[in-house]
Amino acid sequence: NDSCGWHTVILADKLEYGAVIEALENKDFYASNGPRIKEISVSDTEEGKIVHLECTPATKAFMYFGSKSPKHIRLPEGETATSFDFAVPPKAEYIRISIYDEKGNVANSRGFFRKEWEE
Repeated sequence: NDSCGWHTVILADKLEYGAVIEALENKDFYASNGPRIKEISVSDTEEGKIVHLECTPATKAFMYFGSKSPKHIRLPEGETATSFDFAVPPKAEYIRISIYDEKGNVANSRGFFRKEWEE
C-alpha cells in the first residue's frame, strides 16, 4: 500500500516467494484502492464472446477495449452488484476492467489480449 492508498493484489496460491513470483509471471494480479476482483472470465455464446466479472459490491463497472468510449454498467444510486457481464466487441484486441464501489474506490484489472481469451 503506498501513500495514495493503492495496492497491488497478487493472486498467489501461498504467501511464499516462489508462489508470488509465479503469480506475477502468470499475470495473476490487479491494482486496487478498495474493491476486490474475484474472477474475470471470457466465454463463447451464440451472440459472441462475453466477459463475466465477479467482484465485491460495486456501483459501476467499465470494460475498456481500445475505443474512446468504454462499455459501462452504472447501477441506480444506492444499488450494488457483485457480478457484471459485457459483450466483447468483435474487433477488440484487448480488454481491461475497472470497478467502482460506493465510496468511489476503484479496482483495475490488467489488460487481457485477444490471444489470451481465444486459447
